[in-house]
Amino acid sequence: MISLRPMRPDEFTAYLDYFIRDYGAEISTNYGLSDVDARAQAIREIDEDLPQGTKTAGQVLLCIIAGASTVIGYLWYRQDLAARSAFISDFHIFTGKQGNGYGKQALPSWSANWQTAATPRSDYAWRQTTTAPDTSMIARGSASLASI
Repeated sequence: MISLRPMRPDEFTAYLDYFIRDYGAEISTNYGLSDVDARAQAIREIDEDLPQGTKTAGQVLLCIIAGASTVIGYLWYRQDLAARSAFISDFHIFTGKQGNGYGKQALPSWSANWQTAATPRSDYAWRQTTTAPDTSMIARGSASLASI
């Protein structure tokens, strides 16, 4: 079973370690920057987007959980409840956990629940969905959930 829960502040450092390395590599590949310059750019951008870490208003950082408590990935998004839309900034299943269908399970659970949490709280219980909504519109980037 896959579930989602808000990222705790003590988990944010591990998330940054993964994100800066991964995003820096994307920047280097896509924009031809050196590894050093790409890493610096990734750090600048995440500092701008998440100045208060897990407490940054309007940004939601979740851990993807397998079983009772094993963190197997991350989901970071910006929500616009008035427009019933969200922008997924990052969605990652750990390399050793990929290929097991966890991403396919996590996205329907997220899409069914993100709208109910206008302000993420550490005690908010993300429920596992038993019927998967249509998530065909969801990809890395903007996702309109008006049809869900």
